[in-house]
Formats: sequence, C-alpha cells, structure tokens
Amino acid sequence: RGRDLLTMTAEKPAAAPPSTPSQKARPRWLRWFTWIAPILLAVTIALPCWIWFTQGGTQTALAWVPGLSVTKWQGSLSGQFSAELLILDLGPGERIQLEHLQGQGLRPGWVNNTPTHWFKLFIANLSIERIRVQWPTSTEPAQKPATLVLPLEIELATFSVGRLEVPGLEKFPISALAGAVHLNAERGAKHQIQIQHAQIERIQLSAKADIGSASPFSLHAQAALSSPAQAQPALPAWAAQMQAKGSLERLQADVKLKALKEHTPGRPKLFLPPWGAEPVLPVPGGAEEQALTASLELSPFDAFVLKQVQAQTQNLNLQAILGNLPDTALSGTAQLVADGDKKPMSLKLDLRNTR
Repeated sequence: RGRDLLTMTAEKPAAAPPSTPSQKARPRWLRWFTWIAPILLAVTIALPCWIWFTQGGTQTALAWVPGLSVTKWQGSLSGQFSAELLILDLGPGERIQLEHLQGQGLRPGWVNNTPTHWFKLFIANLSIERIRVQWPTSTEPAQKPATLVLPLEIELATFSVGRLEVPGLEKFPISALAGAVHLNAERGAKHQIQIQHAQIERIQLSAKADIGSASPFSLHAQAALSSPAQAQPALPAWAAQMQAKGSLERLQADVKLKALKEHTPGRPKLFLPPWGAEPVLPVPGGAEEQALTASLELSPFDAFVLKQVQAQTQNLNLQAILGNLPDTALSGTAQLVADGDKKPMSLKLDLRNTR
C-alpha cells in the first residue's frame, strides 16, 4: 500500500485541455463598441425627436442657425408654432425681419429620383403680420446668379402677409398679401409663385409666375390689377393685365389697361386667363374710353434694364392709376429705346393732354 501511494504521488498532473477560440477574451475596442453603439443609436433617434416635438428642442435648433435670432418662440415644429420677431442677417446691410409669425402643418419628407435635392419641407399655413426687407443700395447692375436651384424643396400651401416693405417701394407698401409658393417644383426644374390677393394703395392685384432654376432662367408671368371708382376726387374704375415671357436675361412684357370715362361705383373683377391667352378686361357698364397698351423689353442684368418701350394711350388719366400722379387725359404714342449699355436712351413722344 505504501508503494502504491508513492507511485500516485510521483505521477505528473494531467495537462489542461487547450482553450478554444470562443473562450478567448474579446478585444477591448469591441467591448467598448458593444456599450457605446446602443447609446449612439438612442441619441441619433432622440435628438431629432427632441428638436421636432418639443419647444425647447426647436428653440435650441433655431439658435444654431447662423445669422438667425428669434424672440419669444412658442410651440414646436411638429404642431402650431409662433414667434414675436424673427430676424435673419444675410450680410452687411442685408436683413429680413418677420414680425408676429404663426404657422402650422410643417411636414418633412424625402424626394426620390431628383437630380437636385432629396429632402422636402411642406408647410400647410404661414401668416406674418409684417415683413421688412433691407439690402444696400447700389448703382451697379444686378449680377446674374450661377443657379437658382435650392438644396431642398419647399412647398408653402398658403401664406398671408399683413404688410410687406421692400427698398425702393417705401411709399407704396404691399398689404393684405396672400398666396402660395412652391420652390424646387417639378424635380427642381422651376419655382412657382401664386399671389391670390395683394393691395397697393387702391390697387388690387393677383399674379402667378414660373421661374426656371437653371440658366437662362426661363420666366412666364401674369398679373391682373384693378382699382375701384373714387368719388373725391372723381376717378373711374380701371382694370389691367400684364403678361411676361422670356427669361431673366431677356424679358418681353405686354400691358393692357382699360378704364371708364365716367365715375361708376364698383371694382372690376380680377381675372387671370390661361397661359398664352388674350387678356380679358371685364369692367362695369359704361364706355371704355380710357386705354393704355404697352410693350416692354427688359434685360435685368444689364446696365440699362429697360431696353425698349412702345406705348399707346387714349384719354388716359394718370391720377386714376396712382393718386399722387397728375390729373390728365393723354392720347398718343410714346417710344423709348436704349442703344447699348453706355449710350443715352432715345425718347419719341407724340402725346396730347386735353385736360
């Protein structure tokens, strides 16, 4: 028995079986990734939701926008929202100021099969009490843009602006402005603007325009204007229509205006015909003895924007168009031609004022 005990003691212990790959310790970076990945995924989902669905998140996101300042923001982008004042500084002397803004129905979305953009923003309704636009005055001609394509599509179904003030029209602010805008429409090919109603002093207007987003920036536009009869001083009602076609580089515009000879209560009804149709000018009963027809050629990016004007008038009262113009009864023709960018313009007038 002692010999067996000695033999057992002298025997070597059996070697441990080799470890399999599954039993090896994982690399440290993999362990860290296993912990961090869920956190990153949660933040990626939670951050957009926080910005979109909460007032604090929306305010924080707006504060990140360069040049944008917002006063008294209320609500979130997912529902109804409002701000007392929103100011966007675009550069030296360039500013857009929005006062008492309210909106709702903001929806983001993806756009497929478009070469220009992949994101769309839809806004059901936006109302602004007043918009003030500022930019520095310059005697230099406007510079032609390289492109008008935007990085995203924006569709504003309805908008209203109580008062619009832009440089050069301080004496004629636009009020009661309402319409719709679709930027980067038709897969980024054009921008569409429709003005259902606007007021400039006594003048009421509606308009629509399609502008190409790529050079030469094709343009088709129509506008209908009207003014009611006025008792003091006695001014007739009138209606006018304008059509413009071409491009932002070279534009042809036609204007037709008709007015009543005598003061007749009421306002002509605004009417926008289909593209290319002859303008129709419905006016209240009475003799249409005041008239203006004009054809204009414009080059917005040249030193002389107005290249040519040809006009014919019949008993036209300028005061009926704008109250601060003189009381007239003009009949005749006028021709204005610009011969190059640096030469003076030539003007030929054959007008008679019988008042």
